[in-house]
Amino acid sequence: MHREETIAWLESLRADIENGVSELWNAIDSVLATFKQLKAKQPYHINVIDELHANENANSRILAKLFQFQNEAGQYEILQSFLNYLQNNSRSKEFSRISIDNPTITQEEERIDIWIRDTEYAIIMENKIYDANDQDAQLARYITKTENKGYPLENIFVIYLPSSTYEPSEQTWILVDDKGNEHNYAPEFENRYLNLSFRDHIYPWLKHDIVPNVRQKDFYLLNALNQYVDYLEGMFYLRENNKKLNMEIQELLSQKLELNKKPSLEEKYKVVNQKISDIEDIIAQLKLLRDSISRQKLDKIIERYDFAQNTDGWYPSWLMTIEGVKYKLYLGPYSSKFFCQFERQDKNIFQGSELQIKLQHILPLTSSSQKYAIWKIEVDYYEVLVVLEKVLAIVCPMIDNIH
Repeated sequence: MHREETIAWLESLRADIENGVSELWNAIDSVLATFKQLKAKQPYHINVIDELHANENANSRILAKLFQFQNEAGQYEILQSFLNYLQNNSRSKEFSRISIDNPTITQEEERIDIWIRDTEYAIIMENKIYDANDQDAQLARYITKTENKGYPLENIFVIYLPSSTYEPSEQTWILVDDKGNEHNYAPEFENRYLNLSFRDHIYPWLKHDIVPNVRQKDFYLLNALNQYVDYLEGMFYLRENNKKLNMEIQELLSQKLELNKKPSLEEKYKVVNQKISDIEDIIAQLKLLRDSISRQKLDKIIERYDFAQNTDGWYPSWLMTIEGVKYKLYLGPYSSKFFCQFERQDKNIFQGSELQIKLQHILPLTSSSQKYAIWKIEVDYYEVLVVLEKVLAIVCPMIDNIH
């Protein structure tokens, strides 16, 4: 092919891509407009969890609280039901080794979404209900942290909780040491790992196994379960009042895709599946665009407050001295979220100080084990940059020295 022909072919290809994207985008906008109209006409419905705009962390808290329930005899009925569910839905007999003795059930400790530790075993539960990306070595780090608590590797189990069934990325299992050596935990957890999606596993387990068996006297528990089940039904459009909306949107999609022109179910399936793939490609590009905008925001912050360190990556830090005390302000990954943290470098108590009081409305979180630090967690990276900018605006006029 001559150079001129190659250029002409590339131009033709580019035009085809632009036309295809434009056509797909117009179809999406049309369906979304109809969807919003139909949704606005739905009967009144209220769910407290919906109204509080529960995030991934809130869902973890709810599940952990349910697992902590004990009946009058001290039995962990919901946790036991969950363990039974694990055993019944795993091809491995390894899960049958788990039994309840004296469990410790925590949420967000050591940045693990849900951590169940008993006398002989530990369960790591990674919550991806909103399909957040896996962090590098995320599961590998949690496994290592659990080993450091004294649990042998063969007694550690991993449960992955996406919204719908998809597997964690390969890199989340791989830990790289200081010498560059890789340790891939995935093969070792082949029989002690289970993927349970909220849509296909957690929701039906709660609705069919737990709710019908709650005693009437446990009305607070029953009310909480009903609200949470209803919340999940709303998330996946499984409520009774969603049926008409679902039918009308699916009919509209069928028309847009001209499925009536496809004689076989196989052809219809291929068309729908291809369109899903096309939309996923668009979503991937939108995420890249979102990351680009976030990077521009970060670069502006680094340019304004130009004593930052580690500026090549996504997690810069600022070292400073205020009234003779050295502090560090930095960003970092937190499970599938992000945090902004401000801490004393001497590890002395920061809580209750004048500076902490000035920042507490921006960085409200602290803990008894980290009294030298305050922080805030955000699901969205751009939002954690907004937090960072607010902190810098307050502390920078107070700085004695920068490092």
